Amino acid sequence: MSATNFSSIQASGIVVSGGYAKRLFVGTPSAGYLTGVRGDSYDKPKATLAAAFHANYVDPESRGTHILVRRGSAENVSAADYFSAIGSKTNVTIEGEGDNPNEWPSLTWTAAGSTWAFDTANITVRRMKLFLAGPHAAGDALTVTGAIAVSAAGCRIEDCLIYAGFDANQLSTLPIATAAGGSFFSFQRNKCLSLVAAPVTTMVRLVAADDAVIKDNEIDCATSGTTVGAIQALTTASLRVNIENNRVKNILASSVACITGMTGLTGWIHENKLRCMGAFSEADHINTPGSTQLFNNEVVDADGLRGVAAGTVSS
Repeated sequence: MSATNFSSIQASGIVVSGGYAKRLFVGTPSAGYLTGVRGDSYDKPKATLAAAFHANYVDPESRGTHILVRRGSAENVSAADYFSAIGSKTNVTIEGEGDNPNEWPSLTWTAAGSTWAFDTANITVRRMKLFLAGPHAAGDALTVTGAIAVSAAGCRIEDCLIYAGFDANQLSTLPIATAAGGSFFSFQRNKCLSLVAAPVTTMVRLVAADDAVIKDNEIDCATSGTTVGAIQALTTASLRVNIENNRVKNILASSVACITGMTGLTGWIHENKLRCMGAFSEADHINTPGSTQLFNNEVVDADGLRGVAAGTVSS
């Protein structure tokens, strides 16, 4: 049986372009539609992503699976490697339905050890609300140590609304991090929020993320230290990264870093708009840029002074 090409299929604001061997639907059961056995109909979706990820549903030959998650759907990420049912399958795109973030489906991390491991290649998530430390509201204490770990090539998180922390005892300490194998990581057009009472270590950590693209994001958070940026390279230098056109605000008192590099980091850091809470210095906002090329990065300090980030000298 030949693979079905789902080019030019449109469902409630989502246009699926390109070819997929399989198309699945996920939705929280409610009046008006049923939960189907296989999830291959918009009106008979699988109840959860975890169920849709099961090897019997995702294309077994990894030729491409598109999963449309219906608007308003909600699911809890309640354990380590919660979506492990995907097994070794690759090339899976998860896309939320809806034109506005208030319509998008949501995933909520509900346990300290709950994680989503992007450990198979080419997993894409788009148009989802990700609550990485419980609901973004006053509630029970919950500290999630590492919510999303990317260790496979070609994974993408794009056009998502990401909540990383609400209070000192309701936060994800390391929301998103890559590891060896996580090359060609794409993190684009996301809005990432964590309140000043809930400082994250860093919002996005790049470890061995060769050819990563961090672009067009809005990141507003407090980090764990005044010299730690919301985007951070650490441990193993990433090569040929492109960190472009992000709006990054480190709201930690006296903060002087929005982007933190490391010796050996290569690529481009350019066209970013950066805001710290400390006094202005041309060496701040981007510290230890390694061997990256800095170009047209605008900075503003707590006093409203504007300038261009020159970066600190790497050792």
